[in-house]
Amino acid sequence: VIRAQIDPTVGSADVDDMSAWAVSGLYASLMRPVKGREPLSTSSVIKLHWLLTGAWRWMVKNGITESNPMPSVGKPSPVRSEAAMLTMTEFASTLSAIEGVLSAEASSAEAVRRRNAAMAAYMALTAAFRAGEACGISREQSRVSAADPHWYIHDQISEKPRLARRVVKRGSVGRVSMTAADAEVARAHMAWQEGYLGPRAADDRRLTLVTDHDGSWMRPSELSSEFAALRDRLGLDKSLTPHSLRHTHASYLI
Repeated sequence: VIRAQIDPTVGSADVDDMSAWAVSGLYASLMRPVKGREPLSTSSVIKLHWLLTGAWRWMVKNGITESNPMPSVGKPSPVRSEAAMLTMTEFASTLSAIEGVLSAEASSAEAVRRRNAAMAAYMALTAAFRAGEACGISREQSRVSAADPHWYIHDQISEKPRLARRVVKRGSVGRVSMTAADAEVARAHMAWQEGYLGPRAADDRRLTLVTDHDGSWMRPSELSSEFAALRDRLGLDKSLTPHSLRHTHASYLI
């Protein structure tokens, strides 16, 4: 950073003469496309901002300069991009592909993982589940009775700071209605699971609806990897993620 961004721009400037507007101008110039140089991302300029903030604090502390322009320099704001979403045509082809995986034979560890990931993707696309919620909901919380089919969202799988199953945020706890078609898909998935889980499927009340081949939790990162493979097979935009499925569902409800 020092050699590539600071030295060519303000490296020879007198620290006593540097003003807040000069530093802000540096940020703006680094994020602007210039012939022969790609613009820096906002996140890179934010890192530079913290580097300069620490450097000036050190220089003031050690008597190198009395002035510190950094408290008056605004930190660049990260650009928040909206999640990508599927077109109506892509929605239909993606749902069809997911349903194809859900109806395919799956006995190997890889195939079992793929089919469980497809169930999680189905939940994201048809009921706006987050990846962690789809991985964390239990079989017991998947109420598939014909009288009152619904999901009960209460838990999620998270991987940071360590792999754990945690209660979702307070505002996210609650029921999500199932259509008759959703309930049928969930029932078929649970019946298929019993083939590789054995008696554990009925005895373990906290067993998740989507699992790895050995019944362990599916990580959201594993779901992302499986969805990326499906996305690429369909030739969809590489920016699409499991969150895009949730975003697509919510957008078409508006």
